[in-house]
Amino acid sequence: MRILITDQDIQNTYIYSLIEAYKRQGCEVISGPVDFYTTNYRPDLLHIQWPEGLYRDDYSVFGPPDEVIPSRIGFFKDNGAKVVFTVHNIRPHERANLSMARNIYASVTELSDIIVHHGYASIKLFTSEYPISTAKTHIVCPHGHYLAQYRQISTSDARNHLGLPQDKFILLYFGTIAPYKGYELLNRIFKRWSKKNKYLLVAGRFSDYPNNLSQKVLMHWRKIHGSGHNWRRDIRYIKTSDIAYYFSAADAVILTHTEGLTSGVLPMAATFKLPVVYPCLGNFPEQVDNWYARGYPPGDINAAVAELDKLASESFDVRVLDNSTWLKNNDWDKHVEKILSTYHQIS
Repeated sequence: MRILITDQDIQNTYIYSLIEAYKRQGCEVISGPVDFYTTNYRPDLLHIQWPEGLYRDDYSVFGPPDEVIPSRIGFFKDNGAKVVFTVHNIRPHERANLSMARNIYASVTELSDIIVHHGYASIKLFTSEYPISTAKTHIVCPHGHYLAQYRQISTSDARNHLGLPQDKFILLYFGTIAPYKGYELLNRIFKRWSKKNKYLLVAGRFSDYPNNLSQKVLMHWRKIHGSGHNWRRDIRYIKTSDIAYYFSAADAVILTHTEGLTSGVLPMAATFKLPVVYPCLGNFPEQVDNWYARGYPPGDINAAVAELDKLASESFDVRVLDNSTWLKNNDWDKHVEKILSTYHQIS
């Protein structure tokens, strides 16, 4: 079976893990936006991930994206391909060209045969936003683990490598810092948290913030927390090869999203056996089913602090938490087997 995946973002091992799982099922896989736009390859299955990945970079040589993307999907369908669309977002998080982006999402939805969700909550939200999708075949395939980048590193070695204190309870805030992720709430939550040996590690780069706003956020952080004796910000792109050090150095993970459907940080935390405090949004609660996680209402600072207090009061060693059930339920082979099974049912 031949498959074309439209995304080639190897900075996110989601795509790598998906491709490898398809290959283990005996599939032939090619991937990437350029192949989507130029190839005469006739796949049996066209798997679209983030539609914005087909126009976020400059692919204007191929034509207006809201015209050429539906046209290319039509080409593949005319040549026998079924179209699978994985819903990572209801709409793009970027603020630029939202009208065009929504039109592209609607076109991709209309042309899809199978729509993949990372949780049942997503189906209701997505069909409400795009009523035309109610006639499509919807399936739920959990996000998948991050074993592709997992390495067993001791806490001590990871902290030495990153230059972090050995005697602190390190709370990790990880990933691209974008407006919808509620970064502005983080300092207030951390300040109110009463734990005495707390330490906050922020790792990730700013995205979709006007430059002046990102500077204001950083200046406000310094004003609230001073010189940084109990926090550190690595505001930069974190290489895939370094991610294991950050998660191995931490005791717990926090998310502060005010919007969102699915988070890659949640399965990453579970893969690295770290408990999580997270806002109850979209698929988030389903993503941490059978894992050590505490949810709170989005934007509720007091509730987030209360959950942090509960987590910190527990007497457990995070390094011996058992994530085997979670890993089994979020296996990439199961993810792909369900997609292929559905493909055969509708073909």
